[in-house]
Amino acid sequence: MNIEGPHTHTDKPHDLDDIQGKAKGTNITGPELTEDEVKVTRQQCDADRRGNGKQGMKGESGQRGLVGMKGASGHCPPRHILQATWRALNSNHFEGPLLSTIFVKEFFGTALRLTWSGDLRLKANSEDVPACRRWYFTFNGNECVNPHPIDAQLYTETQMYLDNIHRHTTIDGMCQGLFNGRVLIELNIGPCRLTQQLGFSEGYPFTGWDTTTSLIVEEIHLITNKLGEDN
Repeated sequence: MNIEGPHTHTDKPHDLDDIQGKAKGTNITGPELTEDEVKVTRQQCDADRRGNGKQGMKGESGQRGLVGMKGASGHCPPRHILQATWRALNSNHFEGPLLSTIFVKEFFGTALRLTWSGDLRLKANSEDVPACRRWYFTFNGNECVNPHPIDAQLYTETQMYLDNIHRHTTIDGMCQGLFNGRVLIELNIGPCRLTQQLGFSEGYPFTGWDTTTSLIVEEIHLITNKLGEDN
C-alpha cells in the first residue's frame, strides 16, 4: 500500500486540502498538480460555492396551459342623437332666431355636436355698399364659448347686387361646458362681426329656400376635456 500515515487536518481550506492531496500523495493517487493547476482548480471551487458556475443546458418547454374562461361581452352605450327637420323654411328674416329645437342633455361633462344643413343666400342691396350676414347657434340664449361660437358668414360684393345665388351650406361644430338637462338650441341671423368697422349693409338674406333644412344634435363623451388649441 502506498500510504505513509493517517491524513491529518491542517489550517488550510478543505477544498484546497483535497486539491493538494494529490501533490502530497496522502491518500489520493494520480499525477501531481502544478501550482497553476491548483490555483485554477481552487478558483473553480470558489465559483461553484458562490453559485457562479457555468450556465446549464436549456430545459424542455413546459406543457401548454389550460384555456381561460370566456370573458363577458362588451357593452357599447347607444348614441344620443336628435334630428330636427324643416321642409321649405323660406325665411327672409335678416335678424333674430330662424329655427329652434329642444335637446335633453344627459351628462354635464359631455359635448354637443351640431351639424346644420340647408340653403343660404345673400344679395347686396345697392351698388355702393357690400352686404354681410352671419348665421350662428345659441344654447339657452347664449353663444358657445368653449371652445368657440358655431357660426358661418356670407359676404357679397357690390358688383354682385343683381345676382340671386342660393348655396347649399353646412355648419358643423362642438360645444362643451353646457349643463345637463333641457337645452334650447336656436339658429340665428345677424350682422357680421366687422359690420360696424367696415360699414356693411344687411343686404337681402334668405334661409331654406324650397329645400329641407336639417339639424342633427349629438351628445358626445370626449376623451379629453380640451377640444382644441387656439392658433
